[in-house]
Amino acid sequence: MTNAVIYARYSPGPNQTDQSIEGQIHECTRFCEDNDLRIVGTYIDRKQTGRNDNRADFQKMLRDSSRHGFSTVVVWKIDRFGRNREEIAKNKAVLRMNGVRVLSAKEHIPDGPEGIILESVLEGLAEYYSANLSQNIMDFGLKDAAFVPFFGEPAATLLAPARLSAVTHAKVIPMITTFLPDYKGWKVTIYPPFEDFPGKDMIEATRRVNEFIEQRIIETPAEYLWTHRRFKTRPEGRPMIYEDND
Repeated sequence: MTNAVIYARYSPGPNQTDQSIEGQIHECTRFCEDNDLRIVGTYIDRKQTGRNDNRADFQKMLRDSSRHGFSTVVVWKIDRFGRNREEIAKNKAVLRMNGVRVLSAKEHIPDGPEGIILESVLEGLAEYYSANLSQNIMDFGLKDAAFVPFFGEPAATLLAPARLSAVTHAKVIPMITTFLPDYKGWKVTIYPPFEDFPGKDMIEATRRVNEFIEQRIIETPAEYLWTHRRFKTRPEGRPMIYEDND
């Protein structure tokens, strides 16, 4: 059994509470139990952004790693470690020099070349989410869009595919990519063209597209880009869903 520490963090924001920390520690503790890791310490940063590493307990963890009291840092997800790829790489290098690895409790990152690619993607997504959030462009609003149901919730959805098909008489052919088992490559699946698409009702045509996407998400939920804030733009009178956090 090897020694490990847990690092947990939550961001500034009016709705951020210690419940986030409790949840992270619970998941990380279970991960350690399942992977024969002995927890010897916990580092926690409250109301601290992940866009930089100017976090008191994070820096203490880096310094403590030089004492060789632990060989693994466990985080709930990579974005808890940071949301800046350059700093993530720099700080992981510091830990590696001290013989310490970083593991994610919720994101299975395999060993080998595939793991390197997946880890890079996850780190990029963490930075992408933060950057897009700060620019307030996680969706297109209602410009050239309409509220169309997505998993039963009205979502601002671009009508462009239906309109382009109507103007050009082009077929709309759905295509998705999914990971192969153990992330050993990708599979591209091309579906038959939508029949009688788009028809005269652009919103109904867009609903059909959303239904197709829903079906694919149900088949492989782990591969949907859940960081995309699909319901950011809300119908008038509907409560906001997301918190402004990073």
